[in-house]
Amino acid sequence: MKHAIVLTVVVAALAGCALEAPDPAAGQRGCPVAGQARMTMLKMYFGRAAVSDVQWNEFRDRVIADAFPDGFTVYDAEGAWRPGPSAATGHERASVLEVALPRGADVGPKATQVAEAYKSRFAQLSVGVVTWTVCGGF
Repeated sequence: MKHAIVLTVVVAALAGCALEAPDPAAGQRGCPVAGQARMTMLKMYFGRAAVSDVQWNEFRDRVIADAFPDGFTVYDAEGAWRPGPSAATGHERASVLEVALPRGADVGPKATQVAEAYKSRFAQLSVGVVTWTVCGGF
């Protein structure tokens, strides 16, 4: 009898997790909140070990703002990595850029342009770039 009760509870719990068809009144194209639509989220990671605040601010206000004039968010972070299994963990000051763009926006060329400008200007080896699809609204 114990097993039947446990099975009933598990089935009832899983039933609550079942995916439902999108409610058109809840948002556009399956987004959960009214007024949202599918968007592309871009996140870029910039190492700042050799880049001063003045240099970063100038880069942000000229290069990033030119690439994403409709708006963006930037915040400070700390990056960490280990170059090998027995190596010490390295740490570096970083800035993170987030941009929410309309779905279908040509994100690639703009992200590449910003990353290449940063690498060239500040002798950086890389800039991390991540994109994914989200629901959003402004």
